[in-house]
Amino acid sequence: MTDLERLIDQAAACVLSMKGAADDFVAALHGLKAASRKCEEDLAAKQAKADEQIAGARADLQQIHDERKKARRELELANHEVEKAEKKVEHLKDEYRKIFDRVLGSAA
Repeated sequence: MTDLERLIDQAAACVLSMKGAADDFVAALHGLKAASRKCEEDLAAKQAKADEQIAGARADLQQIHDERKKARRELELANHEVEKAEKKVEHLKDEYRKIFDRVLGSAA
């Protein structure tokens, strides 16, 4: 085998070795690409779930706010009715006192 043949054989072996290394590198990059894509999909799924939970919590909070507002309105109406009833009771007490005073005054 001549020097030229040996050089060609050595160059071919180096090229094959470099091709193998390049193929391995490309395969590793494809693996990283797939892992990155899976991470992005997982993140998107988790973000969608979080958004759904946030929307549910906001809806619950709005419902609680509405119920509280309704309860306050009902309490105000009840307090107003109590005030009206107390005024009516006072008015009736005054009427009964007047009647009582007239009955006692006419009996004396």
